[in-house]
Amino acid sequence: MLVAIDIGNTNTTFGLFRKKNGEFLNSGNLKTDISITTEELAIIYKNLKEIWRIEENEEDVAICSVVPQLNYEFTHMFDKYFNIKAYIIENSDIPIKIEYDFPNEIGTDRLINAFGGIKKYPNKNLIIVDFGTATTIDIVSASNTYLGGIILPGIITSLRTLEAKTAKLPHIHISPPSRIVGKNTVECIRSGIFNGHGGMIDELVKRVKDELGWKEAVVMATGGLSKAIQKFSYSINYIEPHLTLLGIYNLWKEKF
Repeated sequence: MLVAIDIGNTNTTFGLFRKKNGEFLNSGNLKTDISITTEELAIIYKNLKEIWRIEENEEDVAICSVVPQLNYEFTHMFDKYFNIKAYIIENSDIPIKIEYDFPNEIGTDRLINAFGGIKKYPNKNLIIVDFGTATTIDIVSASNTYLGGIILPGIITSLRTLEAKTAKLPHIHISPPSRIVGKNTVECIRSGIFNGHGGMIDELVKRVKDELGWKEAVVMATGGLSKAIQKFSYSINYIEPHLTLLGIYNLWKEKF
């Protein structure tokens, strides 16, 4: 088994793959907490192994992290309690051409997404939208070159900031609106979230294609709200909710 781990700013996602054929078996999330201890992580992982019925010491572990404060806790936990060497993926490990002013500034998850997209749709122009803590849009050419991207405040990040800064707004549960023109405050905000982000993605996709002179591009989305936002976007072609985990698996298969 391969356990692929994506340590993000808000959530940490575990994915389980068969090593030989890449079959995706399961996934699970926990809140990212920079104060978590090695022992707490060990308890969580031990329980996860039992739930997923992973036999002792049969797994490899590869980690993509954008929270460097947690890298030691994870690697130390696997080494101390499970006698496993967990690999922390660095940008330099990812075999992709990069045209970017400062390549070390790119989040490893963004390059892993690009690599995963290339493996899924080789030799295609790719526009990859990741709805996470930030909404990121990453651009990959048909020559498999990472060209750069766009970073925006994430959907939930924007909503919670709006709630915090506006005294009269209620707490909004994320659910799609039934119409564009809301008839109350909650409906208006939900319409803004879903129609606004769907329309924003469509316009940004158009501008990217215009700037690069692309007639065609595969637009794929990932992240927890990707399926919901797709219904409000004309441009998103494909949803891959576990793109980062798939990218980790493909990199592990190729490099490790």
